[in-house]
Amino acid sequence: MKVAFRADASVVIGTGHVVRCLTLAAVLRARGCEVLFLCRALEGHLAGRIESDGFAVEMIPAAAREIDDARDTLAALARVRFSPDWMVVDHYGLGADWERAVRAAASCLMAIDDLADRVHDCDVLLDQNLVAGYEHRYDGLTPGHARRLLGPEFALLQPRYRELHEAARPGAKAVRRILIYFGGADRAGLTELSLKAFLALDRADIAVDVVVGSSDPRREAVEDLARERESVSVHGMIPSLADLMARADLAVGASGATSWERLCLGVPAIVVTLADNQRPIAAELDRLGCVRWLGDADRLDAGAMAAALAETVGPYGVRWFNSKAASRVDGFGADRVADALLLWTGQGFSLRKAAADDVDLYFAWASDPGVRRQSFNQAEISREQHIGWFEAKLSSGDCRMYVLCEGAKPLGQIRFDIAEGIGHIGYSLDHAARGRGLAKVLVGLGLDRMAGEGVRSFCAKVRHGNEPSAAAFLRCGFSEGSADGYRIFHRALPAARRIEPRVAAEGVHGLRSAG
Repeated sequence: MKVAFRADASVVIGTGHVVRCLTLAAVLRARGCEVLFLCRALEGHLAGRIESDGFAVEMIPAAAREIDDARDTLAALARVRFSPDWMVVDHYGLGADWERAVRAAASCLMAIDDLADRVHDCDVLLDQNLVAGYEHRYDGLTPGHARRLLGPEFALLQPRYRELHEAARPGAKAVRRILIYFGGADRAGLTELSLKAFLALDRADIAVDVVVGSSDPRREAVEDLARERESVSVHGMIPSLADLMARADLAVGASGATSWERLCLGVPAIVVTLADNQRPIAAELDRLGCVRWLGDADRLDAGAMAAALAETVGPYGVRWFNSKAASRVDGFGADRVADALLLWTGQGFSLRKAAADDVDLYFAWASDPGVRRQSFNQAEISREQHIGWFEAKLSSGDCRMYVLCEGAKPLGQIRFDIAEGIGHIGYSLDHAARGRGLAKVLVGLGLDRMAGEGVRSFCAKVRHGNEPSAAAFLRCGFSEGSADGYRIFHRALPAARRIEPRVAAEGVHGLRSAG
């Protein structure tokens, strides 16, 4: 599978967009994907970092309008003859207009967003932030078929964080080491302000690690301050903060993407907001007891920072820290996102025809209590009844039965009963396979297989109350009608066209038999 990333870094934008895309790119590469980055040639771009991580990067000129950026993106893809299965865009200046234009070159599109301030035309939407009401932030902003990956469970953290997660010591009561970091472009001078505030406490017993970029105009001033105390160490920009963070009992920084790194390692933080989009994050984390929010950078002074530090390093320490809330971030977010992209395209999954020796497998699926509850005939079935039904279906010329497999492991089944040119669908998933968005893979591969046999009209009946199956068909592009006692879903395929199914929004769990 080929994946293209469209993200920028600069002295104004910062490095966060590109860095988190690099994290996802590394996971996808490990899964066998080919990756290309597309970046504007801005001051402070990270093309060198991208290449040093082993990824190809194609530079595009800066553009003022979305449509111009889309044109340059398409031209770059054509120039290097890269036809992506997925285009991943992580950019606050690009929305639905750009996404619609770029679909000419990409089979599927994922948008990474933090703002929920614009409409997207995407198949998957990722927002890793935890804010009040985050479950509904994108209502009306994404297509009905789009899957939304919302919350810090999907935070794109480097692998080192998940390695350190289990050994983390959340909420240490005594502060013996502090990490100060305000991002790759600390234009507000908060690193210097925070270090001055700490030095004013005169706590030689507390060690401090300060991370500051080489392009920071106050770097020399920070280094001069550090010379006043042996326990203060200044570090340049490093590939990962994980090891420094794991040693810290307290962090001081911005309420941006670093929030999820701190929570993954159970590190309490004093935070300042640098942009409007950071305020809802800081407010929610402060409410949950994961951070102490001091407000916006432009209203902060050294006295307020010193007071917050003095309280936190005092005898009561950081007992306010809510380690339970922090434990939501486990470091596996990038793997979950990669799963979503691979599942969407059916990567690693296949359908095989059902065989006679699948009879017991089908019986176990049919006997599952959840399947029975959602079937039109809810009575228990005997093995003898099942064998008779299974053999009749398997030998019928008007029935097609397939098993969904991940490698050699069976995960579910789909059946098409063909009558008057219409494929009537019934499917079910193994109990252990539910909640992974696999309805999209199962139905999509099934429709693709049947289209190859010339069947292009499909129908499914769903019991009233079986919302997961109803939602799954709607998100697969089916339209809904009604009949006595059940809901009915139809989809007709255009002639001679390979299906690219679009399905599975968040919250689709426990998908069961539709017939």
